[in-house]
Amino acid sequence: MKTISAVQDIDISGDIVLLMDDVTTTGNSLYACKEILLEQGAKTVKMFALGKAV
Repeated sequence: MKTISAVQDIDISGDIVLLMDDVTTTGNSLYACKEILLEQGAKTVKMFALGKAV
């Protein structure tokens, strides 16, 4: 999570966020982004990926 950060001037307090990825492998990036968004005040973060690498 050291290489991912949130833009500080966007207020997402109490928002429901849809986090989308084109292709996921382990899902670690999605889960890291989810944690950051929740720490920034998002009420809920739903994750969606178009495909999964095998």
